[in-house]
Amino acid sequence: MPAMVELRLSAPPDWPTLAAAWRGLEARAAGSFFQSWSWVGCRAAARYPDPILLEARAGGETLALGLFNRRRGRLGPALWLNASGDPALDVVYVEHNGLLLAPAAPAALLADALRLALTRGGVVLPG
Repeated sequence: MPAMVELRLSAPPDWPTLAAAWRGLEARAAGSFFQSWSWVGCRAAARYPDPILLEARAGGETLALGLFNRRRGRLGPALWLNASGDPALDVVYVEHNGLLLAPAAPAALLADALRLALTRGGVVLPG
């Protein structure tokens, strides 16, 4: 029987710890450059003033990571995936955006993860 997937939203650990975890998953995943730590982590402290980390784990293995910035917009609070939500900081835009997923991630994980993110307000997927 496959391990139960645990999904959670939380404040990320310090940036170096998150970078190590992200690069570990990145080495196994088939993500785009726009899901790499080189892109997501570039100027992370400035680009994510109110960060939220989405993490999926099963059996001690990280299956998915997503870094959001929480920002209040015209329609209320929203989580911006791999972006700040500030046009001045997001002038170079994301292409091929999405969560970083391990090859072993269950097919339903993406939908479940986005449903969880929606509990915090709107979700914006630029790109």
